[in-house]
Amino acid sequence: MNIVRIKDVEFNSNYTYINTTYGKGYYYNATERTLPGTGNIEFTISQNIIGIDDFDIAIITITANLMKRINSSMNGLDGSLFTPGTPITWRTNLVITIPNDYKNNRAEITKPPDWNITQILDGYDVNRIQDCTGTNPGSVKFSIPNGIFDQGLWEIEVTSSNYIANGSLFVWNETAYIEESSITMGSSYRINVGLNDSLIGELTDTQINFTIEYPNGTIFYQNTSIPYSIEMNFGTYDVGKNMTIGTYQVILLWTNNQSYSSRDKVGFLQFGFDVWHHTNLTAVKSYEEKVSGEPFLMKVEFFDDDSNIFIDFATVTYNSTFGTSGTMVYFGSGVYVIDMDISGLPLGNHYFSFNASKIHYENQSIRNLIQLKIINQTLALEIPQTVINVDAYSYAILLLKVKGASSGTLLPGGANITTDWHKEYWVTDHLNGTATLNFSTNHVPDGGIIETFTVTVFANKTNFGSTSAFISITVHPLSTDINVNASTIDVKLNTNFILKLNYSDDETDQIISEAILNVSWGSSYNILSNDNNYIINFSTFDLSLGSYTLFFQLSHPGYETAFANVYVNVLPLEIDVETIALNGTLDVFAGGSSVIRILLTEESSGNTIDNANVTFSWRFRLFGELEYVGNGIYELILNIPESAEGAYTLNIIIITDDPELKNRNFPLNIYVLRGTPTNFLFIGIVIALLSVVGVLATLSLRSYVIIPRKRKNEQIFQNTIQVFKDVKNIQAVMFIQKLSGVPFFNKDYTTFDSGDNSLLSGFIQAITIFGEKMINGETSDQKRKHKAIYSKHIIELNFKYFHLLICDYQSVRSLLILKEHSSDRLKRQFYLLSVEIDAKLGDKIEKFSGDLTGFETKINILLDKFLSLYYSEPFKLVDSASYMQYLKKSRELQSIDVRILNVIIARTKFEKEFTLNKIVEETNEKNIDLIYGSLLNLIGRNIIVPIHYKKGDSHPLLGGLK
Repeated sequence: MNIVRIKDVEFNSNYTYINTTYGKGYYYNATERTLPGTGNIEFTISQNIIGIDDFDIAIITITANLMKRINSSMNGLDGSLFTPGTPITWRTNLVITIPNDYKNNRAEITKPPDWNITQILDGYDVNRIQDCTGTNPGSVKFSIPNGIFDQGLWEIEVTSSNYIANGSLFVWNETAYIEESSITMGSSYRINVGLNDSLIGELTDTQINFTIEYPNGTIFYQNTSIPYSIEMNFGTYDVGKNMTIGTYQVILLWTNNQSYSSRDKVGFLQFGFDVWHHTNLTAVKSYEEKVSGEPFLMKVEFFDDDSNIFIDFATVTYNSTFGTSGTMVYFGSGVYVIDMDISGLPLGNHYFSFNASKIHYENQSIRNLIQLKIINQTLALEIPQTVINVDAYSYAILLLKVKGASSGTLLPGGANITTDWHKEYWVTDHLNGTATLNFSTNHVPDGGIIETFTVTVFANKTNFGSTSAFISITVHPLSTDINVNASTIDVKLNTNFILKLNYSDDETDQIISEAILNVSWGSSYNILSNDNNYIINFSTFDLSLGSYTLFFQLSHPGYETAFANVYVNVLPLEIDVETIALNGTLDVFAGGSSVIRILLTEESSGNTIDNANVTFSWRFRLFGELEYVGNGIYELILNIPESAEGAYTLNIIIITDDPELKNRNFPLNIYVLRGTPTNFLFIGIVIALLSVVGVLATLSLRSYVIIPRKRKNEQIFQNTIQVFKDVKNIQAVMFIQKLSGVPFFNKDYTTFDSGDNSLLSGFIQAITIFGEKMINGETSDQKRKHKAIYSKHIIELNFKYFHLLICDYQSVRSLLILKEHSSDRLKRQFYLLSVEIDAKLGDKIEKFSGDLTGFETKINILLDKFLSLYYSEPFKLVDSASYMQYLKKSRELQSIDVRILNVIIARTKFEKEFTLNKIVEETNEKNIDLIYGSLLNLIGRNIIVPIHYKKGDSHPLLGGLK
């Protein structure tokens, strides 16, 4: 029967008692609890059964068990302190307070199994380890027994295992990482760390602290990582200028918990590695000539190549071929010196070898670094001290003397004399201690102005060493002149003009060949010939009306640079006037009328002139305006007064808004006839004939106006689309150095395979040389015939499977491989291309020795510019759908344009890019010329553009397609 009821106030719970010995004692087990600090635990004891007599409780005994982690605090802070090492040392302290009425107190404290307790100090600093149990590794708790356990500050010290098994430096050797103990500038390295195998599967919430310290102990690099494996790497890192030489320390620290109070396993490792630098040991002067017994201060320099600084206070030793050795003295700034005693050394060469070393620097050991030559006495050169003045293309002559520096006397027997003169020179040794130097001044100076050269003369003689002296030579270029065939040129706009000039010696009038010509002109030009006389074709297509100055500069080494200028007046184009169905004078009867028609075209181009203001006047005070009827034709119905008779002049005045066209007065002669009395028979005959005349007039208009205009328009159309046919005709292109026959550029545009470039270029070189030799063996008439062909620079060869177009111009031989015969346009453009390549790349082509750098990009640009090879590149359709719909609905496009546009739209639904050649194939139209013309129209309207075309660019094809 439960007589007593016990209640735990904190948890509001009742407990029953357990009878230990019937009628003598009872106990119960209370609930375990954790208190944040000091506190009271309260219980109430009461009678459990009502109606019984009171009872007495003789004694109450409370037994308490205190649970505490060993590493819970140190010096009032959470956790315990550990000292890294092997093994790891831990220290923790416990503040124990026991109430006075507590009796029989003891302690049981949990610990990790691998901890070995080495010291237990009580509140009186007495080591109680011998009184305690469970202190050895393997146990999970140790006990402080009753009678030993007392209040006060207890301190416990333990050791544990080191959980970092290994760590090392690994350096990349271009194929793999290998373990090393040192690294140098530019090396890539990483740090490897291995944890104890027992930690497999126990890495959660652990961490590794990784630190690299400079040699002075400051931190170079620091990082913290959560390990992903018991084997892991830190890095990769590169050795840069921020890593000075010295021994660096790597510190690795692993802990099993990021919480201080829960941390009870630690791994620690510290090791060092060296950073060293590459070095360079050089002689301050590697060759010395001395007379035996003279002072000889030998110097070397020890340098840090990686940091670009000198190395001070290194150990530098030397030894010699004559037995002397020793240690050099540091002089400063990386220079080490030794004062050598060379008394008694025999004549000849002696050598010194060196070794330089310093910790953390690459060791240098160099044999025969310094050469010492023992001579009889040093040489002395006597040469003129005044400046030698000389003209170009002549000789500067001087006499020099070779003497002993000590004796001051001439040294006979000959000496080796050289100079650094950059042109030819000759030395005449008179074998008596004197010599004559003769310097050629051919091709000097380069700049066309007076130039003074400092020439070093070198002399050496067996057993007398070597010496040098200086002489100044001033070279005067020969005076020159530029002869131009005109000083002022009047030229029409958009036309060309040709000038001839040469470069000659002012005194002898001899033409200077192979000169360098520079031209300054606002438009394009082509040098047609430069065989002593320059023939240059100048264009005015990029100019406007006005006056311009054309500048020439000609230069050649050894001659003065000459300058000339020509004044060019660019004039407006004339208006060509053609009367239609009228030759010469207009015959007309008084009182009658006549229709006058004129056709206006631009000079040179033949383009019709539209919307001009054309008026007329003549002596009868009649004036008016000619009506424009289209295609450049203007018409006037002229009424003749009854009183008129005889010859008159009708003055037609033509005025345009185009400033590039010159206004014109055109006189038309009129002869007025008087009528005869009425003859009705004659009138009948005339009426009958009028019908015949009308038919003939219609036939005349058709024969002399309509058909010629139609043919002219057709010719203009064919010229416009010829570029398409030319591009399609091209199979491959090759450019060859003309002198050697070696190709420096080739490109295929179809399936044509040019094969071995050297084979094709060699074949062309062979037949060209053969052709030239054939000319040499022919008669004068035959030579003149061939010379006329070669003067055009272009020849065309017809082979079985292809045509070959060859253009020789200056430094370059150009080859164009075609499917069929070339057009006149293609020949002209190919010639202009060859001229431009020589102008821009001629110097490089002449010096070509196999290096293709710089040719491809520039030549491709010129190929597109002159041969319009954009045709073969991909095109795209513009993105504006509204613009397309507008064009298709408007009347601006012809039916063929709309058909081709539909083909393009259908193709670009699947592929955004297309080629013009593919569109030609897919368009159902037998007249290919119509397709070409339509493509030209679509390109001109920017409906289709090259794939690289950007909005706002000028159209890349228009220049080549016009």
